[in-house]
Amino acid sequence: MNVPGIVALVIAIILGSACALTARFRVPGALVLASAAVFTIRVRGNEERWCRRFRQVQDNASMEDVIREMGPPTIISDDTTAPSDHWLREENHLVTREIWYVPFFGGQRYAFGFDRDGHLIERRR
Repeated sequence: MNVPGIVALVIAIILGSACALTARFRVPGALVLASAAVFTIRVRGNEERWCRRFRQVQDNASMEDVIREMGPPTIISDDTTAPSDHWLREENHLVTREIWYVPFFGGQRYAFGFDRDGHLIERRR
């Protein structure tokens, strides 16, 4: 869950609503509310697509194939910090590269691990 992002979204909704109720800032307030709505719909759509397509990704697929199927990942990592409390490579030493799909609103994370040849060898929900 992206707590700072959710706080910013709530603030945008509150400020947008307050501005939309005043005559002077009605249009900017409506634009802020519309932007927040479009953002929320887009993010939820991405998260639902990840859930539907996770099992459809073929074993031994390339990273490009996974990204084409799932959409742009939240995180692509080689040796930096994990978006979770563990890496895929901690359980499978053959994993050299990982991509993660981390939801904005919380829920299931999806991770894919690739070997040095760029083939999918590990996945986790």
